[in-house]
Amino acid sequence: MGVLPRILITSFCAIAISSCSLSTVENPTEKSSEIYAACDFLYKGLTEERERLGSADSALAERNRKLAKEDSQYAEALADYPELSSSILLLNNWDEHALRVISIYVTASRMVSSDLEFKKLLKDSANVWEKRLIVYQTPPSKLKGDLTDQQIKLDTKEGQIYRPYIRLKCGIPKKLLP
Repeated sequence: MGVLPRILITSFCAIAISSCSLSTVENPTEKSSEIYAACDFLYKGLTEERERLGSADSALAERNRKLAKEDSQYAEALADYPELSSSILLLNNWDEHALRVISIYVTASRMVSSDLEFKKLLKDSANVWEKRLIVYQTPPSKLKGDLTDQQIKLDTKEGQIYRPYIRLKCGIPKKLLP
């Protein structure tokens, strides 16, 4: 073997070894600044959304108390159907809520460039919300039934994989991201 090939091989090995030693593997407990920023944005966005819904729920609860005092049948309906106490359903603002949550996830995903798995997971969560919105806005039909069947699978995956991962990665309490 000549001198030139040995120099090339030695140089290649030196470059390979030095590049390997320079690369760092991220410790799962350590987060880059972009992950912190995305998680902080996600936490704040979900908190604001929870507060927005909480305020609407409080106003609705007060309204329901007054109406239940005046109308015993309304009081019975509230007892039989607790979902009537949810402002998001009664005030017909679910689509606005979904759009805000989609925006939160999309913006958080754009903040992440180094952790492609986390970025994809945030995008997937936004996608699940987009599909929920489509199902919600689709009038009753066979198509809505088919979309609902597909949505059940997506919701299950989100509940078992996406949300637990995001909660763990960002330290978001289960109460905020059930």
